[in-house]
Amino acid sequence: MALVEFPDGLIATLIESFMMKTLITASGEEEHTLRIDGELGSLQVDGRRRRISVFSEQARYQVGAAPTAHEVQPAWRDPFESEARHFFSCIQNGVEPITSGRSQRRNLELVLAAYESMASGAPITLR
Repeated sequence: MALVEFPDGLIATLIESFMMKTLITASGEEEHTLRIDGELGSLQVDGRRRRISVFSEQARYQVGAAPTAHEVQPAWRDPFESEARHFFSCIQNGVEPITSGRSQRRNLELVLAAYESMASGAPITLR
């Protein structure tokens, strides 16, 4: 878990855990989800149902007078299979991956700063 404050004052809480249990994971199955909450609403990716759900209490996003969750079911592709195919294609064709080591360096800096903050007990500022 990490609390991140951005230069514009936005504060985000990042949580990554294999310990958060649901009925599905208690039965032994993996469950991959992503949820983003903000002042305008939330977006949730449900990997098991293969749906994206968007919710907002804002009047412009409601259907009639009631708050509504809008669901989208995109075409499904196994993300791990797609990643492996892309990786092997890059090796065969000498092409740089969509997410290269250079493009992911900032993400690694954030993770390392979180570890440093845990060890020191102090906030870490990234430039």
